[in-house]
Amino acid sequence: MIHKILKVNGVKVLKKQYQKSIQGGSHGCQNVARKCIVNSDCCSGNCGVERIINGNIVHLSICSFL
Repeated sequence: MIHKILKVNGVKVLKKQYQKSIQGGSHGCQNVARKCIVNSDCCSGNCGVERIINGNIVHLSICSFL
């Protein structure tokens, strides 16, 4: 029944390991500022960057790139 609802005839589901190997669901890690809330929001797996601005430590909610 779900095939009739979604009309997924001929669609092949990729195995989770293959999805990870081709970075399925993302465009890879790119050096652009991307807002994040939790680590899973970032392709690098690291949300949050600490910087010293005018002598104060500031936590920025953007993805970090290692």
